[in-house]
Amino acid sequence: MTDNDNKHRLNQRFAADPLRCDNSSDKLTQFTALLIINQSQQKKGQFNPAILDEAQKILNSMEADSPMQIEALRDLVTAFSKAGRCDEAENLLQQLNNNPVIKAEELRELAAALVAAGDIFALDAIEVFTEAEKFARAIKHAETKVKTLRELAAVLVQTRILEVVTKKLSNL
Repeated sequence: MTDNDNKHRLNQRFAADPLRCDNSSDKLTQFTALLIINQSQQKKGQFNPAILDEAQKILNSMEADSPMQIEALRDLVTAFSKAGRCDEAENLLQQLNNNPVIKAEELRELAAALVAAGDIFALDAIEVFTEAEKFARAIKHAETKVKTLRELAAVLVQTRILEVVTKKLSNL
């Protein structure tokens, strides 16, 4: 089979199933292009606020809690900061800090650190893991939700926290 045959089959598959070729990559391309244009203009001492405003519109149209949206959110915070648009940067940073994906990751790491600090913190770690699970279940993007819950479960198993807590409770 030649390269042209492969390209033709690939084009047919996307034409037959347009959902396979969603516009998320187009959004990411547009978003990235706008940030590059903005950065290029800043290097020349020029500033066009409409560019970052358009980038924010694209960001808002991305699938909620998807890895692409979270990374774009981080990039836009940086772009707004560099452009001196501190209020917008602060608002986006607040969104990022309150994002369930970010919160679940932070809490998962905190709980693992509590477990590593010793048995004395095991009950605290369980509370933090429970909170992390709550945030993980609030994630809207299905693949990210599954990945986050899987990572949380893996940390539970790796840290053997359930054994520690069970042992601690049986000693009470």
